[in-house]
Amino acid sequence: MAFTTSPLSSMYEVAERQRLGMAMQFQLLISRCIGVVFGALYGDFIFAVACFSVSNVISYAIYLCYLFKVVGGDPLEILLNYIIPFLVIITIFLVV
Repeated sequence: MAFTTSPLSSMYEVAERQRLGMAMQFQLLISRCIGVVFGALYGDFIFAVACFSVSNVISYAIYLCYLFKVVGGDPLEILLNYIIPFLVIITIFLVV
């Protein structure tokens, strides 16, 4: 799907964006549930909240990379410079 400046350029593109938004919301809901259930099964309340947060960050990172790919950016550069260091810092904070 090519990036256009007008959101109403064609009904197909509008429908595609709506499907992507609904799929993203469903994927976020599932990943949050998995994070909370995993945290509750293998730890306590704090671990469940941490798993919830990590699952949100991972989901939004994947979505951000997809958006940059759609508009013509380089997702690898964004991953290497911003998202992976952030995940490493969060992981170190959770482990220590």
